[in-house]
Amino acid sequence: FQAQNRAVTKEDYIVRTYALPDKFGNIAKAYIVQDDVLSENEEQETQPNPLALNLYILGLDTNRHLQNVNDAVKENLKVYLSRFRPVTDAVNIKNGYIINVGVSYQIITKSNFSHDQVIGLVNERVKDFFNIDNWQINQPIVLSDLGYEISLVDGVASVVDIKISNKFETSEGYSGNG
Repeated sequence: FQAQNRAVTKEDYIVRTYALPDKFGNIAKAYIVQDDVLSENEEQETQPNPLALNLYILGLDTNRHLQNVNDAVKENLKVYLSRFRPVTDAVNIKNGYIINVGVSYQIITKSNFSHDQVIGLVNERVKDFFNIDNWQINQPIVLSDLGYEISLVDGVASVVDIKISNKFETSEGYSGNG
């Protein structure tokens, strides 16, 4: 009962982050983890910091592409979350990492279908699979799920191979996160 209107769990912080009123900014993606601190032993290992959380956030631009949010939105979020967090918690608001992925695949098409048409349909299915609205920060890409989606395309006899690559070259318009 005493925890009402308080952010107690990590999920509570995520819900509160998405509930930030629009006039203060818009958060499209959020992910929270326990902060780490260096231990005092010689091996420089990290250990969880029980009093701090790292909140990673991203926004969307007008083309619905992920982008880092500006400092004003981060400050607004910090003030907004302070109303809900316990005194003992600290929340570090950080930029999320944008990872651009490329997909290459090999399929075998059914004999009575145009290979080029099937490839076009598969490309659309892959694009739909990676729709930004379907993904969260730190969500794994499950290749078998992608393979299943490709196999559902009319004209695909089998999916031979799928490879995911990291597209990071800023000169090619990618995020630079390798």
